[in-house]
Amino acid sequence: MTEPAPQAQPEASPPTMFSETRKVAVHGDYCTQKTLQIAHLINRFGAGSVVVVSAEKGLGTIQSSLAPDMVIPVTTFDEFRGALKTVTEKHNSPDKWVCIDGSTRLMKWKANELISETG
Repeated sequence: MTEPAPQAQPEASPPTMFSETRKVAVHGDYCTQKTLQIAHLINRFGAGSVVVVSAEKGLGTIQSSLAPDMVIPVTTFDEFRGALKTVTEKHNSPDKWVCIDGSTRLMKWKANELISETG
């Protein structure tokens, strides 16, 4: 009896941005406890499973729940781009949740960038 020929293994492809994550957007008025939803994810899945990219001036309401190495603060849109690259390279897996806090501020930064390019 002969053994079957070994099958070629497919080459690993580079990670694509959030290819294996569920994308959920939460948007609401100020002071509607959107950031608190991150704490609920941490309570359910653990601090090591929740990455926060924060454009806010602080995460005071949930600071005690966060793993410091899982928070990426950004103060410009370019830093946000860099944070997304970091998240894609280090946290792109089905067991990770990626939360972006401060989307209104991010949109303002992007709008200012676009307006300055046309001036």
